[in-house]
Amino acid sequence: MFTFDTLFERLRKFYTLYFINLLITEGYFMMECEEEDCSLFNGFRLPPKSAGVKTWWHWMNGNITDVGISLDLEAMNRAGIIGFQMFQVGAGIPKGPVNYGSDEHLRLLLHAVKESERLGLEFVMHNCPGWSSSGGPWITPERSMKMLVWSETYIAGGGHVEIVLPKPYANHDYYRDIYVLAFPSLRGEKQPFKNLVSKVVSSSGPVNIDLITDNNPETGVEIRPLDPNKPAYLQLEFAEPFEARSIAVTFAPFGIRPFWTPLVVSLEASDDGVNFRKICDISTTIPFGRRISIPSTANFPALRAKYFRLISSEPFRILEVRLFWAARIADWPIKANFTGGAVPPFKETVEDPSGSAIDPNSVIDVTKYMNEEGRLVWDAPPGDWNVYP
Repeated sequence: MFTFDTLFERLRKFYTLYFINLLITEGYFMMECEEEDCSLFNGFRLPPKSAGVKTWWHWMNGNITDVGISLDLEAMNRAGIIGFQMFQVGAGIPKGPVNYGSDEHLRLLLHAVKESERLGLEFVMHNCPGWSSSGGPWITPERSMKMLVWSETYIAGGGHVEIVLPKPYANHDYYRDIYVLAFPSLRGEKQPFKNLVSKVVSSSGPVNIDLITDNNPETGVEIRPLDPNKPAYLQLEFAEPFEARSIAVTFAPFGIRPFWTPLVVSLEASDDGVNFRKICDISTTIPFGRRISIPSTANFPALRAKYFRLISSEPFRILEVRLFWAARIADWPIKANFTGGAVPPFKETVEDPSGSAIDPNSVIDVTKYMNEEGRLVWDAPPGDWNVYP
């Protein structure tokens, strides 16, 4: 019969035999070590300093001092850490007084090297500031990493068109045309979005719609609640009820946030501007270190409303916002690798009514009709057209 007493007796016998075997094995190896090299065995018994722990050492967005460097390194040494890799980070931390690459930054870097030598710590340095990849002033803009950018223009066809297309925003003023493409405008998207909006207000007060529809990351608006007990919101009022299936919002870093923590923003709709209903949450994407920001997107079942608003329990900053008549490919900024970090499970694209998708066969390459100054001279076929340089 099985009892706890028999279990205890079996465990006692097992551990007795185990420790006897362990002592015999160690004794055997110790006898063997008298005749052979036992560096591996002794290395496990008494690990050498070279087997010690190393760590990352973050320099926090220019908040650096001589005293802080010495205290950090002395604390590492006391903890038994034998070395580190120095790593420059921002991660939402308020900017400090020391600029990367400045004379003061280099002086502090030399101080860290000397202190590491004094304490016997191994000093390794990351090859670039933060996550910006290898580079420096010798990497001129034309040799740097690049991404696709675009602007949007609406054209009424059926005649001769001469128009200067707006140049897309570019970092360091580096921009090169690849293609100029045109396709028939979707049924509910035949004019600039801002022409449909009659009024924009927020919890911070009135908003100039040009600041959030100009495709310029240098502009935008900060949205704060006037009452700390109430949410922050941005509200769009349309001249006529607008039918929407998708939204794109470009957020910008705002305030101090834990590293890579998303901002929670919801989209709501109303018929009277008073009673709102929640439509969806928007998963924010704010890539660190990119001046060209990428929108956060969401699709939802079709609805018509005269008022739409973005609402959050936290303050936020918006660079661009646009509602669409047609759904977009779900999570396209992530699928196209425009942003990284924590990736949510990909969503399926919402079913759309017939005629709401762009027919690839209808896309026209009009690159040859635009000159170096961005002037498009084109005999446009009948219909409404969207043009993208």
